[in-house]
Amino acid sequence: MASDLHQEDNELPPAGNPAEASNKDVPPAIAKFVERFYQVSDTPDVHEQYADDFFINDEDRLSFQIGPMQPTNKRDGIVAWRQKGWEGVTRRKHVVNGVFISPKWENEIMLDGKVEMDKNGSTLKFNWAGRMVFDQESLDEGSPKIETYKVWLVYMAIYTLSFSYHIDTSATMSLIALEEAFNIPSLAEQSAYQARLFVADGSGQAHADRLVDIHGERLAKMDKHGVAHTILSLTAPGIQDFDEPKAAESAAKEVNDWVYQQVQKNSKRFSAFASLSMHNPKDASEELRRCVKELGFVGALVNDNQRLPNDEAAWYDQPEWDEFWKTVTELDVPFYLHPIAPKGEIHRRIYKDRAALIGPVLSFANNVSAHLLGMIVNGVFDRHPKLKIIVGHLGEHIPFDLWRINHWLEDVHKPRGAVSMRKTIRDYFNENIWVTTSGHFSTLTLKYVQDEIGIDRILFSIDYPYEKFEDACDWFKTLDGKFSAEDLAKISHENSQKLFPHLRS
Repeated sequence: MASDLHQEDNELPPAGNPAEASNKDVPPAIAKFVERFYQVSDTPDVHEQYADDFFINDEDRLSFQIGPMQPTNKRDGIVAWRQKGWEGVTRRKHVVNGVFISPKWENEIMLDGKVEMDKNGSTLKFNWAGRMVFDQESLDEGSPKIETYKVWLVYMAIYTLSFSYHIDTSATMSLIALEEAFNIPSLAEQSAYQARLFVADGSGQAHADRLVDIHGERLAKMDKHGVAHTILSLTAPGIQDFDEPKAAESAAKEVNDWVYQQVQKNSKRFSAFASLSMHNPKDASEELRRCVKELGFVGALVNDNQRLPNDEAAWYDQPEWDEFWKTVTELDVPFYLHPIAPKGEIHRRIYKDRAALIGPVLSFANNVSAHLLGMIVNGVFDRHPKLKIIVGHLGEHIPFDLWRINHWLEDVHKPRGAVSMRKTIRDYFNENIWVTTSGHFSTLTLKYVQDEIGIDRILFSIDYPYEKFEDACDWFKTLDGKFSAEDLAKISHENSQKLFPHLRS
């Protein structure tokens, strides 16, 4: 049988392994069974037929396992696996390259082949090997049924997104990255402060050059490392560093117009988050609406609290910001809450003598987590139940304290009337909040976050140029075999495609 994955010929390959002269011919009953088995396997909505027609109904002997899934010995377990496995799948095609009879047991065969499926706008390809052990009695009667079925996914091929991008074939996945910073030339001096804090050589010139580069080194790295699409966002401190409202509003429009022009040069590879002045909800709403409706932006990214005159800061968890959150939900776009380095009184009181704690070591997570938790306990998500918030760095420490936070909110503060939230913090993470892998490339941490908030809430990101493409993408390749192929597809691009509809077309 030819190995072309798209062939329509459903006949089995010649029986036996040509390299093994002792290998027996495949009996006609088994050959016919295998042919029909994979035809039904590639047919949607026949989950019960699949379980009933091909497997014994004996929990003491039945064993069914595909890839890294937990094995099941129940008929209902097979049906449930089929139902889940077909979620989002519009086409699936198995090709069997070889069927090999065991030299010792006539009721056992090994198989190898390929499978290709279209799922959630992406094409997934696998090589696989399988083992079938037939119930001897049914085999003797000429109507074989399986008592053991195990499939190994030999390797995972490239995920090809539905939009056609040039992807280096050395990459193992097509990735979507969405915490990726840029700057405009007129704000280069402003961002120098952040560069000195977060760049190892202290000068920051190469870092500053990378921020304003969109189509040169950045795009080359995307090609090399398999990043199909990047959502650009203004680097910190950005507009949130302007304490004068008119200056902030003017700078936001300048930034948004500049990055719009950059995206237009290559809109298949880039899109953008809006930068906003957050001095008042009305102006922020108007600029966001302009960016989404007129410029085609996919959401907003704000660098935490807006600086205000007299060393004050705006917090978006108060009722006066409901006008803005209503606009965000009406536009149906995500809002990314990104960190900023502390200044003013907070810097003087806490970080002046502890400068190394500024940024990723501590201050970023401290303030963003306080802001997000403030939105939760002050009822923002209850008043705006369709609001979609993203935070980076695998949740800014919140997932690691989730049990304790939930315990105190539910068992202490709610009974004494200290919070207005209607649901649990876990509910809000399940319904309103996503986290990215930006700048946090730890396998153990990723597994922990998956267990706490679920795989559907995790999005791949890099945090370029503060982090390296190599570190993020090479780490992600090492997850193959440690996470299921389906889960890796969700993190790499499927979850982002659901959150950002433009990435599905």
